[in-house]
Amino acid sequence: MDLMTSALALNSNYATSRTSTKKASFDNKQAAKPQFGLNILMVEDDRLCQLIQKNLLESYGCHVDIADSGEQALLMFNTQYDAIVLDINLPGISGLDVSKAIRSHKNGKNIPIFGLSSEAEAKHDECLHAGYSEMLAKPVNAQQLTSLLASYFTTAE
Repeated sequence: MDLMTSALALNSNYATSRTSTKKASFDNKQAAKPQFGLNILMVEDDRLCQLIQKNLLESYGCHVDIADSGEQALLMFNTQYDAIVLDINLPGISGLDVSKAIRSHKNGKNIPIFGLSSEAEAKHDECLHAGYSEMLAKPVNAQQLTSLLASYFTTAE
């Protein structure tokens, strides 16, 4: 028997002494997550959000560097990143200003900038105008993140 497949046999004895046997197969394989193999700069000031988002991105085969502020993000930004995940509300320089600064840099014109915010709907147009590529609402939904990554990148598989 294949280790990834289990068989279950159910025997039922009825008062009439009839025995009924049913077999069911279950596939124990978890759905494989797509592996993108991206280098991502995540700009997030909330430690819990950092942990959740980093773990989720790493589960998709991404390497994630974290900047705690807009100032730090601008110092870390370079061409080694495939995408930037950028919170809108940051202490000091806002995510909107970080996005504008990155877009004004010669190496920042084409890099996808994905905005994450609890105010994603309310700030959608303002963020797109500031140079964000797409917006996602917090808390991050794994299925939406997968679809977003897949719309910009192919998997490394």
